[in-house]
Amino acid sequence: MDRWGEMASSKVHLLPGNALWHNFKSTDAAILDLKNVCTSLNILIESAVAVNASDFTGI
Repeated sequence: MDRWGEMASSKVHLLPGNALWHNFKSTDAAILDLKNVCTSLNILIESAVAVNASDFTGI
């Protein structure tokens, strides 16, 4: 997803254009998904990072 939060309370956090969020996928699974999609689209990955960001702050 490109956002997370509570739509009902208008507390929605938007991610930068090149970032995605998933609420239960492991970092290994996220990289594997990225590799599979890029392979199917014949796209070369120059770099990628997957992090477990369960606790962070942003504005």
